[in-house]
Amino acid sequence: MSSRRTIDLRAIQASTATATAAPHRNLEAEVTRHLAVIRGAWPRLHNPPHANATTRHPPASRPPMRTDALSLIAEISRDLAFWVQALIQDDTDGDPRGLSLDDAMGCARYLAGRVGFIAEWTYGNRLATEMHDHARAARGIAWPRPPSILLGECTNRVSVDGTVVPCGTQVRAHMETPGRVTCRGCGKSDTIDGWMLAIVADQRPVTLPQLVPLLHKRLGIVVSARTLQRMYRAGQLCAPIGGTRDAPTFDRRDVYAVVISHTAREKGA
Repeated sequence: MSSRRTIDLRAIQASTATATAAPHRNLEAEVTRHLAVIRGAWPRLHNPPHANATTRHPPASRPPMRTDALSLIAEISRDLAFWVQALIQDDTDGDPRGLSLDDAMGCARYLAGRVGFIAEWTYGNRLATEMHDHARAARGIAWPRPPSILLGECTNRVSVDGTVVPCGTQVRAHMETPGRVTCRGCGKSDTIDGWMLAIVADQRPVTLPQLVPLLHKRLGIVVSARTLQRMYRAGQLCAPIGGTRDAPTFDRRDVYAVVISHTAREKGA
């Protein structure tokens, strides 16, 4: 295991003097939840999926360990051992017999069994905060979120302090749920096409070069006019609705939808 963390509870007590005064924090539930996430993610940290992937590799074809996973395993192991040692000093009712500080999941189970004491402990807030950070990092590696594409800002009208204003939350389409896209701000749900119709107010036809800055501004997608021309010649874009042979014009919403789908496939590759 990595080098042990030195126990200095006086330093922790000084740094958490104000945090322990939080009266509405349910430390027992928090610590239980964070430790459960860490324990659930632990096997996946030793065999994490690649970025933008949700499946792991079989042992026979396993790639080299990711450095971020290795670092997190070491940090969690060190901190779990530290908190078990610190807890044993103050918790006279605990029974650590048979527990090895080199067994990270054993330490996690021991802490989970003493959450009642931890919730009332002077250092409970600090422990909960550290476990929260570890659980969040472990979740990000063990269960990475699939790629998403920014569609733009939600135009749905909502009431704020009696005033009706646009929601303004950034709307993202995720590859695992391409059919329906929901705004996390107001809860409005629609298809990608529906969102683009709402977000893109200007419906005038545009040429492919004119689409380049629009794609960047609206969707955050950087693409060149040459790439769009190549997609058009390959039949990957929608049919033009006007213009000339040398400068065809398109419905920008149709092109947005095609480019979004194309970019999502590239990210998921």
